Amino acid sequence: CILRQFGVLRHRASLILLSMLESVDLFTDFMFPFVALACDDVLTDPWIVTWRQVPVGKHVIPHVLHYLRFWGCAACICAVNWVVTGVVGMQGMRRHEKIRERWFNEQSSDDVEPRLSGQVYFGWARSASTAMLPSVVAFCEAMADQRKWVFEGKDAKTATQGREKLVFGTIDQSTFDEMGLQNLAEQQRLQTAAEKHYIKMLVAKVFFGNVISLWLQSSFLALTFHEYGGQARGQVIFSMLVS
Repeated sequence: CILRQFGVLRHRASLILLSMLESVDLFTDFMFPFVALACDDVLTDPWIVTWRQVPVGKHVIPHVLHYLRFWGCAACICAVNWVVTGVVGMQGMRRHEKIRERWFNEQSSDDVEPRLSGQVYFGWARSASTAMLPSVVAFCEAMADQRKWVFEGKDAKTATQGREKLVFGTIDQSTFDEMGLQNLAEQQRLQTAAEKHYIKMLVAKVFFGNVISLWLQSSFLALTFHEYGGQARGQVIFSMLVS
């Protein structure tokens, strides 16, 4: 099995721990606004002072933060995280299901079983990411990568002659690619699908899921490090570690 040789199946076992850490991280992120609310008396005012030193928006942002408060900003970020990774993700699961049904209807025939494309596996990977199953995500991404190697029904002799002509300089690289056995159109489609998939994962899971929360939690530590200790500080540090 190619996936076993690449270590994909062996690597999935360690991702089970990552799945549990994602669940803990989500819980600590949603608990953070309540921790900030308990410390609001020494938290929001120093935070507003720091924003007055920012060149852009220093006349507007402090007034907004005065009414929104630090814990309110944390709650808004949690809500955005929930919408992007949860609501939008579940809508994407339903959309991918309809895409798969339409694709199977177009590809199925009486004689030949339809071959799963890389786009289908990328859709499964995003659905598994919404369900916080990184082991399934890794498996589906590896399967999608293997779907690039699709061969067309061309003559192998023509492809071999094309390689010889390329070596002797009688044809260029683009002509040789057209004479080859690989389906270049399918590879290009999968490359485009892979770029879209990883960009969506980067925005949803990394930026909205971790980066903004880590920024607020680090600001909390910087503003309250000498004011509060013990439980509040430990909860925030633990949340940052599991992120």
